[in-house]
Amino acid sequence: MSVDGSKTISKKKKRAAITVNINGTRYDVVRRCAEALGYKTTTENDESFIIWSDHTINAERCAELKPYQRINHFPGMGEIARKDCLARNLLKMQKTQSDEYDFFPRTWTLPADYTTLMNYYLDLKKRRKSKTFICKPSNGAMGNGIHLLQNLDKLSMHDNLVVQEYLERPLIVDGMKFDLRIYVLVLSCDPLKIFLYDDGLMRFSTNEYAPPTEKNLDNMYMHLTNYSINKSSENYENSDDENKGSKRSIKYLKMWMASHNYSFTMLWNSITDIVIKTCIVAEPYLLHTYRMARPGTTSCASSSVCFEILGMDIFVDRKLRPWLLEVNRSPSFGCDSKVDADIKFDVIRTAFSLLNLKPSEKWRALAAQKQLSRARLLKPRNNLERKTQFSIRKTFLRSQLHELRKVSEQTKFEDKNSGKYHRIFPARSSKQAEYIKLLNGAFKTFLAGRGSMLEQKSHQGMLQHLRESELLDMLQQCECDEQTAKSQTSVHGPPTCTQDTTPRQAETLVFTPCFTVPIFSIHVLSLLTP
Repeated sequence: MSVDGSKTISKKKKRAAITVNINGTRYDVVRRCAEALGYKTTTENDESFIIWSDHTINAERCAELKPYQRINHFPGMGEIARKDCLARNLLKMQKTQSDEYDFFPRTWTLPADYTTLMNYYLDLKKRRKSKTFICKPSNGAMGNGIHLLQNLDKLSMHDNLVVQEYLERPLIVDGMKFDLRIYVLVLSCDPLKIFLYDDGLMRFSTNEYAPPTEKNLDNMYMHLTNYSINKSSENYENSDDENKGSKRSIKYLKMWMASHNYSFTMLWNSITDIVIKTCIVAEPYLLHTYRMARPGTTSCASSSVCFEILGMDIFVDRKLRPWLLEVNRSPSFGCDSKVDADIKFDVIRTAFSLLNLKPSEKWRALAAQKQLSRARLLKPRNNLERKTQFSIRKTFLRSQLHELRKVSEQTKFEDKNSGKYHRIFPARSSKQAEYIKLLNGAFKTFLAGRGSMLEQKSHQGMLQHLRESELLDMLQQCECDEQTAKSQTSVHGPPTCTQDTTPRQAETLVFTPCFTVPIFSIHVLSLLTP
């Protein structure tokens, strides 16, 4: 009650909510995922925490984002998402790593490879061999414009196509050809962090399979597995049972393989290997574009403003060997069946959870950005005292220690909240060293002009696999050097610098040194620092 007897209404500060801008998507499942996590959806607020778009973004859009915001695309992902770019980049890697990059069909991009393709075709004719080729528009989607040919004389040197040898011997399940749609979450490109969803979709053709002949080349319901094509077939079966119908869960493949004494684990491990190697191809482009768009950002996965859910299409042949068909950066999230709804809902909802967003991050990020801007304006003077130099060094080391601990906390959070996703890169296996080697090779292949700068700039990376104990030792040594410098100007002579620190310093430095930063090949990352 107030003095005059009126009731005083206490104004409680409303807790800020995480908002998701769904103006750029036509998929209702995105809204449902956001609301399931307690987020608010909007179609107008440009300052939303999450911005979901069905369309790709450019570097300018990435640069406009606030530090607390997240958008579901990386600029530069088209280097593996466009059919022609994927073919070109995989072929480049194949030239230097032929044993590692043999998981895609023989491919030509027209018109650039027209002469090479025709020479190959003429050689087949001389040897009286026949092959079937599948032709796809370079930037096509949803099966549009795809056709099969055995007579390449029908091709024009002006066609803008990707031509591949048709894989004629698929693994047949229930009489039908199928492919796998698997979901891959790229959570960060600086450093590269990849998660693979443990389930996905089996997409079946709707006519029983037979090897291609001149008579059945036009039977797209037999040779193609695209949902957008087969849904118009009279044989298409839409079922709420994940083990039946023309679209099923990958769990069904696992059960089917077990009943035929096949190893699903070996197949899935091979698919995981393909996913990592494909993302490695994209990483130089992603990192370069991201750093150009957002210079000065820290190499901490939790600070990445971009993430992306990729839909990769995998073909399995009768020898249980997986082949990469294509990569989709805007996979369909339409839910036309129960298996669609269940899988796609969990794919998006868990991805949102892994972003680890907090309402307080908005004002903290903005405050940190202002502080960084002020620091850039305060340039050091030429006659800076030695004491100030040591202070700058200690501040820098403490900031690196903070980033290291932040990465450690983020990694623990991801491991706890990954659901059906599991981290595949950085790999927690002996193959990580092999992937790092491929990654370094990718940077040299796609950024050859800057390759000579690798070793010159390697010293710029201050977080290259440093443990907390090493950073703490560097910080302690810096303080010891500062004491020594002070003693040189002291009338009483230099005091002896020991490894023991004062109680105040000890309180600052106490931490269990048990975590190594999962950052790969930091000298490669420093290469692209503006």
